[in-house]
Amino acid sequence: MSPLDSEFSRTALAEIANRIPPNEDWRYVVVYAGQDPSEALDIPRSNKFQIDHAIKEVRELSAAGHDRAAMLQIWSVLEALARRIYPHDIRFTQRPLSTAEIVERLAMEGELDVDEAKRIRSLRSLRNLLAHGDFETKILKDDVAFILALVDRINANAST
Repeated sequence: MSPLDSEFSRTALAEIANRIPPNEDWRYVVVYAGQDPSEALDIPRSNKFQIDHAIKEVRELSAAGHDRAAMLQIWSVLEALARRIYPHDIRFTQRPLSTAEIVERLAMEGELDVDEAKRIRSLRSLRNLLAHGDFETKILKDDVAFILALVDRINANAST
């Protein structure tokens, strides 16, 4: 079913069509270019054991001085947690999530307080620089530890 099949979408599109002045030389057509099914990622929902193991790996990376790798891995854990916490939200189950989507949803749902959300938003930029090839980006152990503490708390609060 495409997003245009819902009653809400049909009503919204009808309202838009009504705002366009009638002209016999024109025709109002809506085209939905959805995602090609062959390009869709099937991202499985991680279980608690998998997330716990990934958190342990982050700790080991950081302890060994690999904070850049730890920073990338902890964001993967954060995304996996979001998928686990919100299993019925289609936006969280059928495509990769941006770091902004993850942070904003966790903040909206009360998983992050205002100060935590502000700090993690700034760390998103560092993660993005790393992920996209900036090898000059410096990562502090304190930044990794901060996100680890958030992940530990969110993971502990998540249902099994």
